[in-house]
Amino acid sequence: MTQKNDEKEKRAAELVIANEELAFQNNEKEKRAAELVIANAELVFQNNEKEKRAAELVIANEELAFQNNEKEKRAAELVIANEELAFQNNEKEKRAAELVIANEELAFQNNEKEKRAAELVIANEELVFQNNEKEKRAAELVIANEELVFQNNEKEKRAAELVIANEVLAFQNNEKEKRAAELVIANEELVFQNNEKEKRAAELVIANEVLAFQNNEKEKRAAELVIANEVLAFESKKKALFEHQLQLQRSQRLESLGVLSGGIAHDFNNILGIIIGNCELIKMNVETATRNIPKIAAAAERGAGLCRQMMVYAGNTPLTITNVDMVVQVDEAICMLKEVISPNAVIKTKVSSEISMVKGDISQLYQVIMNLIINASEAIGTEQGKVDVLLSMYRVIEGETVKDYHDQLIPTGEYLCLEVTDNGGGMDEETKEKVFEPFYTTKFTGRGLGMSAVLGIIKSHAGALQLFSQLGQGTTFKIYLPALSNEHNESDKESSSVHSVSWKGSGTLLLVEDDENIRPLAKEFLEILGYTILEAVNGKEALKMYKNNATEINLVFTDMGMPVMDGYELFEKLKKIKPELPIVVSSGFGDTEISTKLGRDRVAGIVSKPYSIDKLREVMKGLLL
Repeated sequence: MTQKNDEKEKRAAELVIANEELAFQNNEKEKRAAELVIANAELVFQNNEKEKRAAELVIANEELAFQNNEKEKRAAELVIANEELAFQNNEKEKRAAELVIANEELAFQNNEKEKRAAELVIANEELVFQNNEKEKRAAELVIANEELVFQNNEKEKRAAELVIANEVLAFQNNEKEKRAAELVIANEELVFQNNEKEKRAAELVIANEVLAFQNNEKEKRAAELVIANEVLAFESKKKALFEHQLQLQRSQRLESLGVLSGGIAHDFNNILGIIIGNCELIKMNVETATRNIPKIAAAAERGAGLCRQMMVYAGNTPLTITNVDMVVQVDEAICMLKEVISPNAVIKTKVSSEISMVKGDISQLYQVIMNLIINASEAIGTEQGKVDVLLSMYRVIEGETVKDYHDQLIPTGEYLCLEVTDNGGGMDEETKEKVFEPFYTTKFTGRGLGMSAVLGIIKSHAGALQLFSQLGQGTTFKIYLPALSNEHNESDKESSSVHSVSWKGSGTLLLVEDDENIRPLAKEFLEILGYTILEAVNGKEALKMYKNNATEINLVFTDMGMPVMDGYELFEKLKKIKPELPIVVSSGFGDTEISTKLGRDRVAGIVSKPYSIDKLREVMKGLLL
């Protein structure tokens, strides 16, 4: 019996040593826990001193609980660390929100756009850098959370093992049941804490995903702001370039007007010289009047034509489509230009027989002729040379390939052709491509409008233009204008003789003209045409006269530029008194200004100054009554 007790004591001592060693071994927990359960079972069946062994087991369990408390403490520290990390993330999110607000405020600042745009790009780059740091930190948090979950799983496994050990112990000791219950409660609390940790870890993952989404939105917004700033900078540069081009065109146009005004002054001096010289001859010998008066009239018509050209150039004259005799226009243009162009350029004209008329604006077609001849004479330069002007007819037949300057086919039909050829230096390919660009010139500044205007006028008359030129071999411009049929030519010739047929008007006409030299001439013209005339020198006097004689006055003929009350104000006041009153307007400022201010349908007729009695008869005969 003593030997058996000694064996039991020896075995108990070995078990105590084993349990003590087991308490200090943590690396192989699963193996050691199984050994502890087996040792406890053997101890129950082999030792009568259960209370002593139970006490030893309680001590071992308390040590184990102490270790569990250490783990719970460590878990609590991890929770605190995560909460601190979450707090830091909240601070970063708050800082990111402040940066977003600052960027949005920055977007509304426009005065220093380029500087602010650069600052915005830098701020966005800093924000992207911080966001990358946040993403990195979020990844670390995820890893930490996964580690914590792993540790919690280990704890749960260990807790389950403890529950098994406590249940075995509960069958063997009344005191152990109480302790087992305490251990179960502690384990349930640990499980609850672990569930809370898992929940917190899930919340952290969601928060990190939200933060990543917000960061992506911020990056998108920053990119949109950068694009918007680049678009704004591009529009600003485009606007500045457009304004610079407009300023350049204005400058070139003023320079061109300066050159043009010098030529016009020269032309008018020649015209005045013809008028004054022939007037002197008539004064010295009245018998020469029959021969010299037509010269005075022709010079005056040349002056009027020059004024029309200036109005066309200024854009104050609308298109007036009539049948135009190009032979007459070429003769008049050459007659005037011989006095203007360099004397070393000889102009030679050749006109084919049976030249048809064309339909168009006489002033614009006259401008085409003038510009082509002037351009040819300037191409000759200081050397001796010649300018050949040819008028001919040309028929483009079906299937024939005739192309214009733009390489477009010229439609079939009958054309009047105007060719202007010079034997100057010619053009290279680059010059030929640019010659019709506005303000382009190979000469001194300000002479680049002519050829651009020529091309525009030809297009507006449904015509075509060809250019032939080589360096050292001269240049030819060939103009195609649709020709009128023979029936139109004959009817126009017949209409030209209608002037010999006398036409008479009737009724009382109120004449309003402030110029003391023009008023008596206009009165005499109108009296010849059959009208009874009442005169007024300005709008105010005319309005009073009309009110006093409203029942007698059938028609008003008024100038527009007058003192006291001008023709525009008089027109409106008379229309208020009698809306159906016919009013004929006379002006030297062009038809466009009158039509714009008064409305063409409200005006009975327009007479442009200077006018002849034939022109006046034509207007009065066709009044919009």
